[in-house]
Amino acid sequence: MSIILSYMELLFGIPSAHAQIPASPTLGDIIKKLWNEAILPAIVFLFVLATVVFIIGLIRFIAGADSEEAQATGKRYIIWGIVGMFIMFGTGAIMLVISNFFSAL
Repeated sequence: MSIILSYMELLFGIPSAHAQIPASPTLGDIIKKLWNEAILPAIVFLFVLATVVFIIGLIRFIAGADSEEAQATGKRYIIWGIVGMFIMFGTGAIMLVISNFFSAL
């Protein structure tokens, strides 16, 4: 049967289709899928949230120039915004290293 199919392909240019079993996903593939579909969007969302907190802190700090309490609140927001951005940046870098490590295996 395969000889006939080979001749048909050779004579008529009709390609034969052979079913393939898909390769099972590796640990690197699973981590990349998890990274792209769950972790990266969460990191981006939290980074944007930390940036918003930072900007709100700047606005409160500048708007409350006459009040020590308003400036202290603004400073707290600024500090926590910077801490949040740093944590999200570090988390993204660590996850990228882990993803590259497991995809190299």
